[in-house]
Amino acid sequence: MAQTKIIDLPHYRLDLHIRGSNTLAVTFEPAIRNEPLIIDRPGWGAFALWDHKVDWLAVKPRDGCNYYRRQDWFDWLADRGPLLCLYDRIVLMGASMGGYGALAFAKAMRATHVLAFAPLTTLAQDLAPWEDRVEQRISEDWSDPYRDGVEELNGQVIIVTDPFESYDARHAQRLAGRAEIIDFPGVGHVVPLWLLKLGCLRPAIHALLDGEDPAPILRAGIARRRELEQYWGMMVGHHEAPPSGPAPEKRDNGFYF
Repeated sequence: MAQTKIIDLPHYRLDLHIRGSNTLAVTFEPAIRNEPLIIDRPGWGAFALWDHKVDWLAVKPRDGCNYYRRQDWFDWLADRGPLLCLYDRIVLMGASMGGYGALAFAKAMRATHVLAFAPLTTLAQDLAPWEDRVEQRISEDWSDPYRDGVEELNGQVIIVTDPFESYDARHAQRLAGRAEIIDFPGVGHVVPLWLLKLGCLRPAIHALLDGEDPAPILRAGIARRRELEQYWGMMVGHHEAPPSGPAPEKRDNGFYF
């Protein structure tokens, strides 16, 4: 019988939905900057996971934007070996800050698969000195073992990112050779929104959870991007320098999906 266990940590709320599956999906939220936060909010990916049969752990920061830096999360994770051993497949997913979470905790969570959208790989200034979009690069401690998503990779890793969003492209370059990189040009940092518009995000997630390769679904959806009128508006207004050019100017697009 399906049940939900609520794990309350000082800085996180973890919702574990148990359905008797041998696959566990773990989702990490992007940065949420609206106040006040509703802690009973559904986790990232609810649109695809509520009606699926896999077990699901939704990781939700209480303050919305702490980049999974808190010791209570590290401590909980260190003791989860018996739980993770219950599953044959562990799939980590997220976007932006959540994409960092999916990458950075892949090894610790024994991930078999990672699917990340416009992920940040780190905010550590010695590893990514060009990343200046996010204040947490300074306000948070980046000296812990999970500081770099590139070094903590595990399993099959797929990322989807805009190669013309120069910050994100630099993060993708750090993953070259370690992940399958799917380009979605012209949409900026909010890749999941555009995949939703194209109708391919939910089917791709379901395919991954069902043990299939989501990449063909994602690539086929992205190939239809020119059918969206909104996409042409994005392309006309897109002026970002390519990542091989000079250092990009700071640009805040208002939210980080």
